[in-house]
Parts: sequence; structure tokens; C-alpha cells
Amino acid sequence: MTAFNFEGGTLRLENTEHLQLKSEESADEIDLDPELITRFMAWKELSRRTFVIESRGNRTARTYRAASKLVA
Repeated sequence: MTAFNFEGGTLRLENTEHLQLKSEESADEIDLDPELITRFMAWKELSRRTFVIESRGNRTARTYRAASKLVA
């Protein structure tokens, strides 16, 4: 099961094993631009795992947050 509905052009946000939303009100379905859907579909084809976009290595949440701050 995926949060992406490629045919419908949407992405569903909901609490999962890998994502905890800040509140139930954050759950939603987002319409995506057709060009973005095409990119996500291409990334999914390259993925060897569950996720549409694979990470580059095994980062912990703490190192990911630290790296994100450097980029921002």
C-alpha cells in the first residue's frame, strides 16, 4: 500500500508506522501536479524498497534534523 495514488494524482497524509502527524487534523489528501506525479513514478521505479524515494544511507532522526538545518 502506498500513500500515492498515481492514477488519481494525489498523495494521502495519515499516521503510519513511518509517519506521525502532529494532529489528526493534519491528515489530508493533496492534489499533485502532473509533472510531479511523473517524477514520483520514475523514482518509484528506481526504488528497491517500500518508499518511493530512498534515503542515501541509514540516518537516524537526529542526524537527519541536523543535516536539514545545515541545508536550510
